[in-house]
Amino acid sequence: MKVKEQFNKKLLVEGNDDQHVMLALCEKFKISEDFDIIDSGGIDNLLLQIPLKLKQLSISTIAVIIDADLDIKSRWTSLSNLLAPLRIVDRISLRRSMKIRCLNSFKR
Repeated sequence: MKVKEQFNKKLLVEGNDDQHVMLALCEKFKISEDFDIIDSGGIDNLLLQIPLKLKQLSISTIAVIIDADLDIKSRWTSLSNLLAPLRIVDRISLRRSMKIRCLNSFKR
């Protein structure tokens, strides 16, 4: 679903289904939507959008949700390779490991 971008925070998702899931989660957990949830039209388009969004001075925050349909390591490698020249991969790795620890603490 195409949305009119109105916020300086962006959440990039792979496709329409992911966008609807994120909208439903925001509604369910009463998360204020002060960010745009952008349907990228597939993983390839999402990866192409990241460097473009990073260059836009009007954007303060970029988050990415990527499916690991078959191979999570391959997806992480492609994202890391894209971000490596920007020298932000170390921070992302740290956040990723922190989020994994947080998610594991919620397992019952």
